[in-house]
Order: sequence, then C-alpha cells, then structure tokens
Amino acid sequence: MMLGGRLYHKTSKIDGDKWVCLDKQFNISPRRCLIFSFGIGADWSFEDEAEGKLGCKVFAFDPTIKEDTHNRTENIRFFNLGISDFNKTGPNFKVKTNRYCNILNGLGHLNSIIDILKIDVEGSELRFFRDVLEETPNLLKNVKFIAMEVHIGGKITEIGRSHRLFWKYFQLLDCFGFKLQRTQAHYSRISYTSGSQTMGREINFDGSQGHRNIIMLSVFQCISVA
Repeated sequence: MMLGGRLYHKTSKIDGDKWVCLDKQFNISPRRCLIFSFGIGADWSFEDEAEGKLGCKVFAFDPTIKEDTHNRTENIRFFNLGISDFNKTGPNFKVKTNRYCNILNGLGHLNSIIDILKIDVEGSELRFFRDVLEETPNLLKNVKFIAMEVHIGGKITEIGRSHRLFWKYFQLLDCFGFKLQRTQAHYSRISYTSGSQTMGREINFDGSQGHRNIIMLSVFQCISVA
C-alpha cells in the first residue's frame, strides 16, 4: 500500500510516498498500529493517510518547520524535535534534536512495538543509523517496518564516504533481521560548477524474517540483538 506522496514540482513524479506491506506476516492491524515519523517538511500526506486509511496512532517529528508541538488530529501528535545521535534539547539550541532511544523513552514507548518507522530527514539518516545500529541495536527488535529516504549528497569527494557508510549500515540492518523489500530512485540534483551532487532513493525494509540472531555478512561481524 502506498501512503502519502504528491507531485514533485511540475513533473509527473511522486515525491514523499512511502510503501508499506500489509501481508499477514507483518501483522499491521488497522486502528491498532503505531507509527513514528521523522521528517515532515510541508508534506503531511503520509501521516494523514496513515491515520485515514489505517487508523494508526502517529507521532510526527520535525524541527525545521515553524510549528510548535501540538495535536494535529486525534491520532497525530506533532513534536518540534528532530532525530540525531545526540541530545540537543536545551534552551540554548534553536533547532532541537534528540536520540531515538530518548524520544521513545520520553513518550513511554521504549518497549512498544513500532509498526512503521518512517525516516525522511534530508541527510540526517546517517546520524540515526550510527546511533541506533552502533549504540542501541536492541531497539530494532520492536520495529516491524522501516520506510525511509536516503540522501547521498554534498561535494563529489564526499560521496564515496557516504556510500561506504550506507553500505555498512544496510548490511547491519540485514544482520538484525531486516530485508530490503522495495527501492526506487527519487531524484538527482547535480551541479558541476559547485562540485556538489544530491541523490535521493526511497527504501523500504521489513523486519518480519525473525532471524535476529548472529549472522556473518561479508567483512562485518554482526552482534546478536535477540
């Protein structure tokens, strides 16, 4: 099922859509599902359709839009807060971020089953990966499905480093029982004069396989999160 999405500028391409699988093994039950959504921008289509089509409870986060923390609807709660690998919520910080584990704990969902984890944070996904996969991988046991957009950008000389990090973290996701379900190119923005490039790709992982024990994958030794 496609949730959300809108036409990208004046093209026929859809931007912001996320695909989720409702097959029996995922056990995503309408009106009893829980979603954590990081990255909104000006597009609430995913969150609104998750509530409208599935009746999910949605916690939405974005520190870059000029909205205070509030209840958007009965089932959608918005927080002016971003995801990162450190706590930056003090009064001196204009853009506030926090770690995934702290956000879950603060909302009383540290041990809750997360049906869908949406991540579309314009490049900060590497910070999320580093924190969760290297520091708190046990939290992934409670995630059924990850729908995300990855951004590989910056200077041309930095793209190789980004590729290596994403490759490492995608392998670790495999180690922890997640399997790639769907991927699609989003868009590319290339500027040869400035030497910069940004590429986006929608990626979905599911954690329904159940094999969350020790797996050896290429040069990485995976740890058990069972």
